[in-house]
Amino acid sequence: MSILDIGNKIDYNIYHCVRTDYYYANCSACVDSCPEGAFLFKNQKVLFKNDLCTSCGGCIGGCPSEAIKMPSFDPNEYILNFIGKEEKTLSSAKGLPALTVFDSHHFITAVLRKKCDITLEITPNEKIDYEANDSYHKNLLIQRVEQSNAFLTSLNVEFRVLIDEKKEETIQDSSRRTLFKSFGKKVAEKALDVTAAHSEVKGIIPSQTIIPLKIALLKNSLKEFLDENESYSEQISGHGLIINKNVDSSLCTNCGDCFSFCPTKAFNFSSDKEQLYFQSGKCIGCEICNEICPEKCITNEDSIDIVSYAFDRADKKVDHEVKVCRQCKLGFFARTAEKVSCHHCQNLNDNFADLFVPEYMRKG
Repeated sequence: MSILDIGNKIDYNIYHCVRTDYYYANCSACVDSCPEGAFLFKNQKVLFKNDLCTSCGGCIGGCPSEAIKMPSFDPNEYILNFIGKEEKTLSSAKGLPALTVFDSHHFITAVLRKKCDITLEITPNEKIDYEANDSYHKNLLIQRVEQSNAFLTSLNVEFRVLIDEKKEETIQDSSRRTLFKSFGKKVAEKALDVTAAHSEVKGIIPSQTIIPLKIALLKNSLKEFLDENESYSEQISGHGLIINKNVDSSLCTNCGDCFSFCPTKAFNFSSDKEQLYFQSGKCIGCEICNEICPEKCITNEDSIDIVSYAFDRADKKVDHEVKVCRQCKLGFFARTAEKVSCHHCQNLNDNFADLFVPEYMRKG
């Protein structure tokens, strides 16, 4: 079973988690975004301690692949509903989980669609709220707001995501933690009040792939933005939100590991496998390709083509030529016209010639 219902507090899809796709993946978003330490790693795999979870939702906003969901609250559904209303404020005092249940994709989508400033109201409430008194959660929210505004600035959008911190009398921290845990148990038994109010939103189809719905929402919003604005910079900074890749064609051996291990198939081949393409619109920034590449020829590039991203255009990164290896007589993808030995034979020549290769074969 791919989706695990963990104590009715969260659903964790192990096949959408990037740690499942690649043992050495560096993603630690769920661990980093949980203020209670409910997530941890054991043998490089994600473990969840149900008794520590308070259903704040911070892990949901932080997960790049949306492998973690809350049965009682869908941030994508809520944002779609929020866009259709006149209100301009997202507040945890209105029955929401912690505001870190949303990430930069949601904030930018809301600003682009509503064409106005969006205010995040940090207010203590009697359900689930960490922003007011938990500095880690608050700093996490601030980071996402800064990332959102930096991206909006690159698009020359005048509107921003704002933070309004209400200075109200609050319960002391020691008692708040106990209170939050008790509410976390209630949430497991009964959905948050906001669920019923927003359950009529249509048009959300559960994704059958690992590509997160929040990315689809952002890309659709950018398409609308590009259609409505004639003047914009096609090349902008991704600010860590959108990832572009640079592939050093002089090092690439066309081994296909980047394609095989990419959880969203952001890397792809042409039908004859001579060209390697990359789609920034499918990349979730898991860094698996950077790590898995045996030649370490894949690096992140800050500059992105906003049109390519929004419309899922594929950019050619490597163009190989099929040749026959002079030594093993097998076909291989040559990086240069002068190349006459395949990668494996060349590696044998360079590193093990004295042991295995006759002298007449040692010259490239």
